[in-house]
Amino acid sequence: MRAPRRHSIAPPDSAGEPVFAPLDPMPDEVEIDLSLAPGPSMVEGAALHEMADGTVEVDLTPQQVPPLVPVEHGANLANFIPDSQLQNVAAEIIEGIDEDKTSRQQWEDQAATGMKLMGFNCEDRTFPFNGASGVYDTLMAEAVLRMQAIAYGELLPPNGPVKPQIIGEAPDALQRLAQRQATWMNYYFTKGAPEYYPDFDQMLLYWPLIGSTFKKIYQDPVLTRPVATFIMPSDFIAPYTATALETAARLTNVIRPSVRELKLRTLAGFYRDVGLPPPSDLTTQTSEPLKQQTDASTGLQPASTIKSSTYTFYETSCFWDFEGADPLVTERGLPVPYIVTIDNDSQKVLSVYRNWRVADPTMQRRVTYAHYRFFPGFGFYGTGYAHILGGMAKSATTQRRQIEDSGTLNNFPGGLRVKGMRMD
Repeated sequence: MRAPRRHSIAPPDSAGEPVFAPLDPMPDEVEIDLSLAPGPSMVEGAALHEMADGTVEVDLTPQQVPPLVPVEHGANLANFIPDSQLQNVAAEIIEGIDEDKTSRQQWEDQAATGMKLMGFNCEDRTFPFNGASGVYDTLMAEAVLRMQAIAYGELLPPNGPVKPQIIGEAPDALQRLAQRQATWMNYYFTKGAPEYYPDFDQMLLYWPLIGSTFKKIYQDPVLTRPVATFIMPSDFIAPYTATALETAARLTNVIRPSVRELKLRTLAGFYRDVGLPPPSDLTTQTSEPLKQQTDASTGLQPASTIKSSTYTFYETSCFWDFEGADPLVTERGLPVPYIVTIDNDSQKVLSVYRNWRVADPTMQRRVTYAHYRFFPGFGFYGTGYAHILGGMAKSATTQRRQIEDSGTLNNFPGGLRVKGMRMD
């Protein structure tokens, strides 16, 4: 094998060109003897090992060595981990997500009841008689809308939400720098990211009612810019043992991309191409009570065509050990943070990303979510008006309907009157 001459780069000459000088005298050609251990030959799935005595050993079930994962920190590891291992990971994660959903069922039922007591949809009742009152008391709606209006004025002013504050000494140069940064950020939130204000406004409506709302801050691979999207409370799932975002064993964001959005993310390299068929659930009907009540309150109903339906992906931030498939993790048996995206229908893994900073030797989880609590709760989720005023709003609604039904019956001209009956 021929080895090239070695050179070093000296300081540039007077013309500004770098000068190449040899490090040590070497002949033009050097013969290097490389002894390479012969590897097995693969024939129709069997490994053929040539022994020293000339015989051949046949291994019908050879151990598959996974290819080396690139050292790029932001690479999608799902492209390099064996499918059999990814299937086991997907099954265990989805099983844990189902347990997390069950543990928060009562909290979700209370939130759905509180949304119903807002009275956004009018009921046509036939009991106790046809045309009975179906109105709701305005206690819940007034409390929520008043709090939403106050928060909007404080958090989303017309000129932007960013205000600079310098801690300690503030020379003129530092003040000008802070003002420039605040001006740029306000421009970005009001003009550069046109979805920020409407998205935040919608979150402020759920915030006092449900008690817990979430935002996800990330670099969007399709828009190629940072975004901070509001996550519906029913689409963020935490385990029963969780107390904070930083220490939760598993955080799951349910995302529902359309066929077009999936294609764009696949072309951008964010997801691997696993050949997903069109969404099988045309109605995307879900058994989640909060989602059902949200659709009923807004007058929406699920899509009924393939072109309008969406996938259901679980994007889970969890701690995992991929059994040596990640070369950056040197110690086996030590779970480290990853972000795993799984298709709910096919249970195929679309992406696996490392979820710690490049220069962090301790591999601490990067939290890309923000949790807004209205009132602190007794667990991970916060407490809202649905939990605090739910009983009072339900009682006030019952009393209002009784008064209106009583007046309707007293003023109704038809019917029979028993002799001697006293009318109050």
